[in-house]
Amino acid sequence: FQAEDGIRDCLLSRGLGDVYKRQGIISAFYLAVALDRAFFIDYKSPFPLTETLVPKTMRWDYRVKRKCTTTNGFRSKENEIFMVDSESPDQVLRRIEQLHERGTSTIQLHVNRYYVGILLWMVPSSLKLSERAAAAFESGMIRKLDHYCPGRNAIENNAGYTFSFAFTQLFDFAPEVKDRALHMIQELALGADAEFIAVHIRIGGRPKKSRRVVGWIDPKRHEIEDAATFFDCADSKRRNAGSISKSSPIVLFSDSEELKKAPIVAARGVRVVKSTHISHTDRSWSFSKQSMRRGNVDTFAELYLMSRASCIVGSSSTYSGLASSLTFPPRECFSYFGNCTESRWDFWTQTERSVLR
Repeated sequence: FQAEDGIRDCLLSRGLGDVYKRQGIISAFYLAVALDRAFFIDYKSPFPLTETLVPKTMRWDYRVKRKCTTTNGFRSKENEIFMVDSESPDQVLRRIEQLHERGTSTIQLHVNRYYVGILLWMVPSSLKLSERAAAAFESGMIRKLDHYCPGRNAIENNAGYTFSFAFTQLFDFAPEVKDRALHMIQELALGADAEFIAVHIRIGGRPKKSRRVVGWIDPKRHEIEDAATFFDCADSKRRNAGSISKSSPIVLFSDSEELKKAPIVAARGVRVVKSTHISHTDRSWSFSKQSMRRGNVDTFAELYLMSRASCIVGSSSTYSGLASSLTFPPRECFSYFGNCTESRWDFWTQTERSVLR
C-alpha cells in the first residue's frame, strides 16, 4: 500500500492537517497487515516526513513513484482509492477487496481517518457492518492474530490502544525534534522526567502573523475566555487523580500567541513555551522556507512533549487526541474539553463514531 497525502503537491489543498495524515497512515498500515501487502509511506510535502518522524521497527520509507491526481478522484487510475473525508466507506472497502482479490500489484490509498483501522480490530461479536463491509475487513486483525498466535492472551482492542500500538511500531521522533523538545523542557524549567499536565487549547480562526507565527486560516475552535474551563479541568485532575502529583505544573500548548500572553495564564501559574514557532503543517505558507521548516519541527516537538505529559486536557482538535496515543500503552488520563469528569475517554472511538455507526 502507498499512503500519501497527494493533495498539496497537486495544488488541491483541502486543509488536511498533519494529524489527519497520521490517522490515514495507521489505517493503511493495518490494512496492509490484514491483506499481507507491502506498506510504503510516500510523504514529501510540505517537508519529507523523515524530517520529523523516522522508521522504528520496520522500513516504510522506500522511494516510490509519485503521480499527481485529478480533481475528481473517481477519474483516477483504477488502482487508486480515495477515502479522504469519506462518511460512507463501505463501497470503497469493497473496491479495495476486489482489487486485492484480482491480484492488483499496487493499491494507492488516500485516507485521512482511522475508521478503517478501528473496523479491522473490532471483535466479531461487536460487528455491526456485516451486511455492508467487505469480508476482508471484518475483524481482519483479530483473525490475523488468531491464525498466527492461537495461544495469545486477550488484548485490548479499543481504538486508542490499537492506534498507539501501530504508531509506536512504525515511528520514532527524529533527533532534531527530540532535541528541540529538550530545549522546550529547559525553557519550561522542568526536569527531564518531571511530571506535568498538558493543556491544549486550539483557538483557531486566523492567527496574526508575527516573527514566530506563520499564519493560516482555520475554523474557530475556542474563545480565549474558555481557558478558565481548561485550567479548572487540569486543576481537578491534579487534585483527584491519585497517580498525579498535586504539585505537578500545568503547561499550556496553543496556536494563539494572544492566549499565551493573556493575564489568566500567569495568574493561574501556567507555564508556556514562548519560543515556539507556531504554524500549521499543511495550511501555513511563507516565502521563508526556513521559517516554515522551523514551524514544522516545533509542531512535532510540542506533540512529542505533550505525549509525555502525565495527563492531557484536550481541545476541539485531533492534535490533542493524537498526543494521547503516541506512547504504548496510551495515556489513560485524557479529558476532552467539556468532558472533564470522564476518567477514560477514548478519543478515536468517540470521533469516528459517526462513520462506524
